[in-house]
Amino acid sequence: MTNKEHKGFTGSLAAAAIPSKLTPLAIIASLLLGLFAIWLLPREEEPQIKVPMIDVMVSQPGASPKEVEQRLTIP
Repeated sequence: MTNKEHKGFTGSLAAAAIPSKLTPLAIIASLLLGLFAIWLLPREEEPQIKVPMIDVMVSQPGASPKEVEQRLTIP
């Protein structure tokens, strides 16, 4: 690829990062910050997760499931 061809944003970023001496330092710093964030993350053995949902049980003998669904969901 010649210098006159358009590389795009990622191509320019890669071309600048490859010869740079700061690239390994940035990678190591990112890894250390990620490990530190994982270490600080609060953990519970059995967390209480609230899921917004409702269970509806309907007993309507003789009605098909589709009919019951329509009567419940359509106002």
